[in-house]
Amino acid sequence: MEIHVHMILGAVLASILGVVIFLIAALDNPFRGKVSVGPDSIALVYETLLTQDKSGTSAGGAALPRP
Repeated sequence: MEIHVHMILGAVLASILGVVIFLIAALDNPFRGKVSVGPDSIALVYETLLTQDKSGTSAGGAALPRP
């Protein structure tokens, strides 16, 4: 192969690795920063799936053990 082909392939590989490393660093802390996950989503899941109604089953229909 000619040298310019190696240079192009090397640049493409370096670009892909740079984007992957950037995404790993950017998405490493989902609870910090301007774009973050708030507690509202977690509370909604807890209320929907883990709380019991009066019949002793969860809102999703599965029976949960009583404490």
